[in-house]
Amino acid sequence: MNVQGDSSNIDLNKFLDYIANQFPAQLAELVTTRDELRQRQGSMDAVAQANADREAAAALLATAKTDSDALMSLANSATALAQANEAQTSKDRAAFEESLDISNSALSRREAVLNDKEVQMAARQEALAKFEDDLNFRAAALDASRAELDSRVAAFQAKVAALTA
Repeated sequence: MNVQGDSSNIDLNKFLDYIANQFPAQLAELVTTRDELRQRQGSMDAVAQANADREAAAALLATAKTDSDALMSLANSATALAQANEAQTSKDRAAFEESLDISNSALSRREAVLNDKEVQMAARQEALAKFEDDLNFRAAALDASRAELDSRVAAFQAKVAALTA
């Protein structure tokens, strides 16, 4: 749009006509073009990411196949070792059951101590709840006092405003 007249000065009427009529349409077209370019760039990025993901998946598959072969070999040797250790496990189980009985008796003693502490904790929590109720009551009283003070201050300010007006 040529907004200059015959001289080098800007013709204000032409400029205002351009701003009122042509500029909004051109701006809308530019915004649409920008949005379309963003979508296309997003699609291109998605394709590039998908290709990179495919390459990574292929590499991961090759690694997984190698690892699975190694794991199968390891599993076979572990199975043989487990069968060899089965007799030792039976001996260890008997020793474990004996130590379990000892641990269970110690646990019973600890549970008794814990129950005593729970009773003490319940009493403390009850006292704390009473204290909290007292605090809440005092907070409510304080809020009421503040509201009363605020209303008195507002009334005083209104009187002062009336006197100064």
